[in-house]
Order: sequence, then structure tokens, then C-alpha cells
Amino acid sequence: DGCPQAGVVFAYHVGFDGLDNFGAILRRLAHRPHPIRFHAQRIPRTEVPGGEEFTAWLDARWLEIDTAVHTLLPTEGSA
Repeated sequence: DGCPQAGVVFAYHVGFDGLDNFGAILRRLAHRPHPIRFHAQRIPRTEVPGGEEFTAWLDARWLEIDTAVHTLLPTEGSA
């Protein structure tokens, strides 16, 4: 609401778990057993609902992201 012309960007990643700083990420990139995946999506402001509809819309996007991350996570025992 504070910036009515701004869109929304959602971003998520899989594969950086346990890496809490940029140096650690760089050191471990070559030794990761699973690929690192990063996804970003820009939603134009015209597609972002306002008012009371916003919370339900945002919750639905978070559920979509949770599902996508779960799908990309390696299964136990896979390398």
C-alpha cells in the first residue's frame, strides 16, 4: 500500500541450506552433492490485489513456493 506502483518479487532457493555467509557458499559450491537452484518471479502491480484480498493472495503464493521447494529438495538417500 505504501508504494502503489511497485510490483512484487518472490524468490526462493534450494541448495544453500546450512550455508550462512557468502564465503561459505563459495567454498562449498564445488562440493555440493545436489545442484543449487534459485528462482525469482516478478509480479506486476496490476496483478497484485489490494485491500483485504492481498493477505489471501500472499498466503497462496507462499504455499506455491513451499510446494516448489519441497519438490526440489533431494530425497533422503539420494546423492
